[in-house]
Amino acid sequence: MDNAKKNELMEHLAHELDITPDMYRRMIRVVDGLQNHLQNRTPGTRVYKQGSMKLGTAVRPYKGDKDADFDIDLVVQYLSKREDTSPELLKSLLGDSLKNSDYGFFLDEEGRKCWTLNYDANNPSRDPFHIDLCPAVDESMARKSKIHPGHLRDSAIAITKIKDKKIKPHQYDWDTSNPEGYAKWFNGLTDGVYRQIKINDRQRVYARHQGSFADINSVADEYTRTPLQRVVQLLKRHRDVAYANQKNSDDKPASIIITTLVGRMVEALSQDGRTINDTYQLLNFVLDNITQFAKFMAEGKTSDASSILHVRAYMTRVHDAASGKMDWKIPNPANSEENLADRWNETPAKAAEFFKWVAHVKKDLIDVLESNPIDVKKNLQHALGPAFIIAALSRFSFEPTKPKVALQSNQVPQPHRA
Repeated sequence: MDNAKKNELMEHLAHELDITPDMYRRMIRVVDGLQNHLQNRTPGTRVYKQGSMKLGTAVRPYKGDKDADFDIDLVVQYLSKREDTSPELLKSLLGDSLKNSDYGFFLDEEGRKCWTLNYDANNPSRDPFHIDLCPAVDESMARKSKIHPGHLRDSAIAITKIKDKKIKPHQYDWDTSNPEGYAKWFNGLTDGVYRQIKINDRQRVYARHQGSFADINSVADEYTRTPLQRVVQLLKRHRDVAYANQKNSDDKPASIIITTLVGRMVEALSQDGRTINDTYQLLNFVLDNITQFAKFMAEGKTSDASSILHVRAYMTRVHDAASGKMDWKIPNPANSEENLADRWNETPAKAAEFFKWVAHVKKDLIDVLESNPIDVKKNLQHALGPAFIIAALSRFSFEPTKPKVALQSNQVPQPHRA
């Protein structure tokens, strides 16, 4: 299979991962209803998306996982400032707003940082999903001033957390977060490096879901995908299948780390004046670089000597003189004070599992493409899920790619933003 066919296959696979426009709109209706409810209870409250729904990297739940459903992450930001309230009062404010309403029927027990609403868990005819609502207030200026890069710090928020769920009554504390800053960083890559690809991808979305859109220009950015988003989706899907119903599922790679590393590599390429517009090539590039880095670390070297590797600036492992340990650090692109690899340092098995998983992904999604079509289908079904692969391959031909006919200038869809 030549590289053009490999890329076509990867794109077909990624397209099957998206939630449908109808499912997306249903979720947005629920979110809008929540926002109206919470704003009526506490005027001035902001409710906004964070995580994969905001970044365009959400994947449909893996049906082979008995615990799988789709999640929507929301921030509920109140007008209060961190100095004027306590994390316990803030958490209770949101919890009481949900308990004392119709939403109480869907409310789960209190989470460490969020309150969760579970929908359609017992309805086999509809895809189940849950909504995590994270209460927040504006972060203090003193803490914002420490955040880099400076142009993203203004959106930093203070969120609540339970120190230890095993200890009751619970003790609460603050954490600093910056989901809007993170989305600005990530979406800046999709809108910058890949803006034209997003515009062109509207044709694909419209053709596949014609009944959902009046015309091509009504296909908003939320429905289009770039190579950056597709690679993140493919990696997350492989992870979901690999760790479904496994004893070590708690050690599975975190979405925020996967998303950050892929985004950082696209950012580094852009800074070098390079762009990889091919989903297969970008996936291969990401996996190659992480694999090289893992080999480099296995030789006992520290990150400050890895100047030849693309990951050197955003994934490091250095010697901590105070503790005498080798500590991992993956800085949050929108909050330099947050180390996304903290849990790797607390539980070394998580770091080891991450690099083990990357090696499996390379074998399952890259190396396998050198096999014959029958083996490719068989191995992809094992790696990504049979029903998913059957749907994807129904739109794919292993025959050589025919040259694409260039669009005339008057056929190119115009930019559109929701």
